[in-house]
Amino acid sequence: MSNSREFNLSIKDFQIIKNASLTFLPGLNCIIGQSNNGKSAIIRATKAAIYNVPGTTSVRLGCSSYAVGIQANGHTVIFQKGANSAYKIDGTTLSKIGRTQIPEVAEALGIKELNLNGSNEEINFLDQMEKPFLLDRSDL
Repeated sequence: MSNSREFNLSIKDFQIIKNASLTFLPGLNCIIGQSNNGKSAIIRATKAAIYNVPGTTSVRLGCSSYAVGIQANGHTVIFQKGANSAYKIDGTTLSKIGRTQIPEVAEALGIKELNLNGSNEEINFLDQMEKPFLLDRSDL
């Protein structure tokens, strides 16, 4: 990673995405494109890796697992989800990962769930049908 403030993301066999690599730079980054080309899948894959989303329903059709890699804050986190789900954090493999956010992942990426009144809350990665994604060209 050339800039320690970059956020590098790689996705393999997640939903519609066969293989993708993206680099997010400090500031505002936008993902734009035609419908059904994987924009929302990028957000879902990122959330899955950061928050250890349970289940394998996001594995691309015809594949047995998916992988999401994140490089940020000088750390590398790889999330493999399938029959043998595991995290690899800076070369160390964690295979008993349960169903909640992994503290080592939260620490490495600097993105932690917040505990509000006994409920764990994730940082909001906006979903496709939330207001910022429903902008149009009409006068308001």
